[in-house]
Amino acid sequence: MTSPRIYFPRNLLVGYCLLLALLPGCHWNPFRRATVQSSPVAFVTGQPTLEELREAVNANTARVRSLNSQGATLRAPGAPAISGDIALERPLRFRFRAGTTFTGPEVDLGSNDELFWFWMARAPQPALFYARHAQYAASPVRQQIPVEPSWLIEGIGLTEINPGIVWDGPRPAGPDRVEVRGQIRTATGEMTKSLIIHNRFAWVLEQRLYDPQGQVVAQAIASQHDFSATDGVTLPKHIDVTLPAMQASFAIDVDRWQINSLPGDPQTLFALPREQLGTYPLVDLTAPPAGASPLVAPGANPNFAPVSVPAGVPAGPMGFPSAAAGQPQPRLSHVPDAVPAARMRGFR
Repeated sequence: MTSPRIYFPRNLLVGYCLLLALLPGCHWNPFRRATVQSSPVAFVTGQPTLEELREAVNANTARVRSLNSQGATLRAPGAPAISGDIALERPLRFRFRAGTTFTGPEVDLGSNDELFWFWMARAPQPALFYARHAQYAASPVRQQIPVEPSWLIEGIGLTEINPGIVWDGPRPAGPDRVEVRGQIRTATGEMTKSLIIHNRFAWVLEQRLYDPQGQVVAQAIASQHDFSATDGVTLPKHIDVTLPAMQASFAIDVDRWQINSLPGDPQTLFALPREQLGTYPLVDLTAPPAGASPLVAPGANPNFAPVSVPAGVPAGPMGFPSAAAGQPQPRLSHVPDAVPAARMRGFR
């Protein structure tokens, strides 16, 4: 039997990109806005060398093993703002869960050492999508999201100037800014990584990834940097992410970061939520079943990306999978939770 081909909006892929961007004995640190008075000066002359930039940027990142923030806000054009909790542990572990009191859970995005996943309550296809990192790297799906997963994790500021690649610069890039560029190899070819850094405080202000044709593939602009004297770390509280190839953009606002302390067991926190989302189909983005339709269909709506589902799932209108036996899919709020105390705001 040929599996039906279904399509889901690019908003789902934007959600996936968000998980990558957020795929990095402590207490809550009251950050203060990083200013000339509060933030330590990294470069007295304002004319740092490449080695000085590398040392300062890499040292800031190295001090952060994990981050946690409660009450972060995600904003995207044409959609209402949504509040949730973020947890990450460098380099690949990430979790973003969000919901509201009135509608229940809305988003579950995550990544661990093996795979990443995303689920959205209002998606046309109610499913838990996932992919293993190794398989995704060589998958046709990557052509639709041509960025390394770790790049968007770096987008919040936890980036490094890798000494293993050749860098050009620093060069002036506007008031109080310098730019360095490096050539990096990815599964989609050689790309150029651009970092714009404050010339006195070593804040990573802007990051861009260019394809071999010089087109911007992904961009992250960070602002409202805060310095934690306790940990000696500066992090942004506002990040604007743009993915031109997907015609997508979103912003993340964080009230405060908790550094090097996670809410619970990391093995549980960063595990694929099969139990919590057990009523939804599990769809591997990189392994469509035998007989599935091609990833991209001729004449398909360019604003939609196709995904194959296992054979036997009945197709509904426009190719979306219909609910079993004509019954609506239950919301996550209807699914029993084995650990009620661990449920976050909006998931109760």
